[in-house]
Amino acid sequence: MQRSCRKVILLLKIFYYFHLTLTMISIIDWQPEYQKDWRGLNLAWISKDYEVEPVDLETLDYPDKYFFQGGGAILLAQRMDTGEIVGTVGLQPFGNGVLELCKMTVAEHVRGLHIGDKLGMAALDRARTLGASKVFLLSNAAKAYQAINLYYKLGFRCVALNSTEFKRATIQMEICF
Repeated sequence: MQRSCRKVILLLKIFYYFHLTLTMISIIDWQPEYQKDWRGLNLAWISKDYEVEPVDLETLDYPDKYFFQGGGAILLAQRMDTGEIVGTVGLQPFGNGVLELCKMTVAEHVRGLHIGDKLGMAALDRARTLGASKVFLLSNAAKAYQAINLYYKLGFRCVALNSTEFKRATIQMEICF
């Protein structure tokens, strides 16, 4: 009996922690003061498993040129208690109502708390607001299986890979509105 009570208490603590964490994360729009966070979080995940490519550096260093000038967006996950930026996602415009969901990451120390879900849903909401008819993404099927599961959950489906933009890309997915 004591053992099952401890398990229940532990589960309640875990549930409370996850609920508290999710309610303490706010999705905000990118501002120039967050450039260091945008670049740092993305370079951390890319360099962990892949080669950082020139296109990565270019898009990370010049968000105005690659995201905002064409009608895209960058969203950030911010802890409300500390102000720390713990996640990013970009919507890069490709014309004709097509956006690429890219540079989506969550800081390692807060992974597993569904912040990626929150970023993904916010990005798709923003894509609709921007008038997108389609959002596509490029990923790596071998190393990014957790991300791919999230993309499926968000409604993305696999399509033929027709991009050579990144060496690491082995899968392309899209969602149409």
